[in-house]
Amino acid sequence: MEGEKEQEKFKKMLSKKMDELKAEFKINPNIDTLIQIVITYHMLGQTERGLGFADAILMQLPDGKDKWFQQGLIMESVERDLEALSYLDKALECEPEDKQILHSKSMMLNKLGRFEEAIAVCDKSLELNPNDLQALSNKLVSLFGSKHHDDAFKLYQRSIAIKAEGVYAWHYKGTIDGLMAEYLIETRFEQNDNVSKKKVTESLKLIDNIIENFGSHVKTWYELGKHSGKETYHRISTQES
Repeated sequence: MEGEKEQEKFKKMLSKKMDELKAEFKINPNIDTLIQIVITYHMLGQTERGLGFADAILMQLPDGKDKWFQQGLIMESVERDLEALSYLDKALECEPEDKQILHSKSMMLNKLGRFEEAIAVCDKSLELNPNDLQALSNKLVSLFGSKHHDDAFKLYQRSIAIKAEGVYAWHYKGTIDGLMAEYLIETRFEQNDNVSKKKVTESLKLIDNIIENFGSHVKTWYELGKHSGKETYHRISTQES
């Protein structure tokens, strides 16, 4: 009985949030608010209604990169990953070198455990910009997921020399370091006399020591990325390559 009351209270809270989101969207329509509306419908057990709401909005856009990309984001928000991937492919047909779409596609492929395909997409991003930290972090996920550990070490060593441009870029630095740190902990490499692995650990410790000097915003984004990297490593380590 108590559980039913709590569930009803939760639904009322979500319904109120829905009204607020719709009011906000009416004043300032944007994809972030639209995604939140779809997710709220999803949480209410009304996924199709939420997708219908989004379709009514997105159908007003001309067919093209932006429309297909936003459709992909909508589908991803309700865990329809294969449909999301198909929309991202359609968006890339319109603009094959769009880095935002390439990032989203590689992340989606990693999520699906299709790591070798993800590596190819990351390599495309890195051809366009060798210092793309988001592409590097996505590729590191792919390499660990596909058990290419030696290549992962080489990629990490390459990433060390790349400067994070802007505060948010430190999120990807953190993700890369979190992935590598968790792998080293799991493999207990200290028991092996492996020079390259020890150098990596020294580098990770050094970054932790100097990050304090970059300000609270940098530290926050870096730590969030590091946590994300650790969580991602544990997720992919349970997937079959």
